[in-house]
Parts: sequence; structure tokens; C-alpha cells
Amino acid sequence: MSERSDEAIDALLRAEAPAVSPGEPELDPGDLHAWRAGRLDPEAAAEVERVLARSAADRATLGDLSAPVSDALLDRMASAAPSGRRRAAAWVGAGLALAAGIALAVLRAGPPPPPAYTIGAVRGGVQASRAEAQPAPAGPVVFVPAGTLRLTVRPEAALDGPAPAARAFVSRDGGPLTAVPDARLTPGDGGVWTLVAPARALFGAPPARCAVYLALAEGPAPLADLAGQSPADALGADGVRWVRLDVHYRRAP
Repeated sequence: MSERSDEAIDALLRAEAPAVSPGEPELDPGDLHAWRAGRLDPEAAAEVERVLARSAADRATLGDLSAPVSDALLDRMASAAPSGRRRAAAWVGAGLALAAGIALAVLRAGPPPPPAYTIGAVRGGVQASRAEAQPAPAGPVVFVPAGTLRLTVRPEAALDGPAPAARAFVSRDGGPLTAVPDARLTPGDGGVWTLVAPARALFGAPPARCAVYLALAEGPAPLADLAGQSPADALGADGVRWVRLDVHYRRAP
């Protein structure tokens, strides 16, 4: 098979507008090299093209391989992004700002998330005394309005650098994230964070199925716009590590 032309790639990218959020790539860079050079059999090439048509992340990887692109392709990529969100698109043609014929420029994701965190202790649930710290629960913990949640999260291993920033959120019955006041969160030694808040203030009126989320990032910027998002959308945010506690919130017995 012959090497892929700019026109062929242009036709492929016209098949579907690029997604605003690139997600995670699905294709190996070696497969992309082989596809561009025409070394794949027709069935394998067709599968690569199907993935490229739907995956902005893999189109970004293709551009990262420094393959030359045509003016027509650069124009097509720019016009395909929604007009109100072109500045937020995950990849744009460098030729729109520079001379024609340079390689595709990709706006890379932000810093990686902090190391893994885990629940260290939970206090205040109706199945534990106020003084007793419970280990990380296997399922939802039970709270009533008169209870006070004391949740501690800690890194699974010693941190090499500074402790991450943190924010807390609550989702009630699967709804969007509501931010918990920052004053409820207290940092501790070794990257530990502790959330203390009355159950009624966190969860409102019972009954409800709730989830408490602690979001951690290398700095505050990735945490700034998470409130109001659905849990599914927020959990995909770049550079954020999440810890979740499920809560069965009920009326007092």
C-alpha cells in the first residue's frame, strides 16, 4: 500500500468533528506510523481509520508524530471545532498562526494527578462511636442528620514533593457536585487531609444516597471549576486524583 496523502487524512478528519475533550488514546504510535506509511493490510487500516474518526486523542497523537499536513487540513480542523469553544479545543492547526506546512501542534494536558490516595479513617457514622476511628469502609457508611463526619485521607506511599491541594464535594442522589466550604478541610503532616462537617450541612434533608468526593491536584487550578459538574464529568478532569466515600443518609432511628 502507498503512503497516506494529506488529502486522504483530510478526508478522514472531515468524517467527524474533533471532540472538545481528547480523552485517552486507543492506538499504539507504531500502528499510526504503519498506517501513515501504508504498511497495514486493508482490514487493519480500516480499523485504525475508524478509531481516528471518533478519537480526538489519537488524532492528536498522529499530529504529534510530526507528520506534515496541508493547508486544507489545517483549515478543516479549525472550522470543525464548535465556534464558541475553539479556544478550548484540545488540538489546533499550528499553520493557522504560523507559515503553512509546519507540523500539527497539540495542546498537551496539564500536570499528572498526585500519587494515589486512600481513606485513612471515618468517624461519626451511626455504626461507630464518636471516639472510634473506623478503617476504610467496604460499602456505604450510615449517617443521620445529628452526626458529624470526620473523614481522613492519606497518600498510599510517602510523598516525594509538596502535599497536593484539595477540595471536597458532595453529590446527592447522583446529582452535580456541590462544593464543601474550604474551611472544613484541614491539612496534616505527610499530605494527609481531614474533612470535618455536620452531616446535615453536607447532605441536607434525609433520606438520600450521597457521595463525598475529595479532589486532589498539584495546585488549585484544576480544582477551580469542578463544582456544578456531574460526577462522571468531574472524574475525567485532567490532573485530579479522587477519593470517594459513599454515604447512606437516613433519618434518625
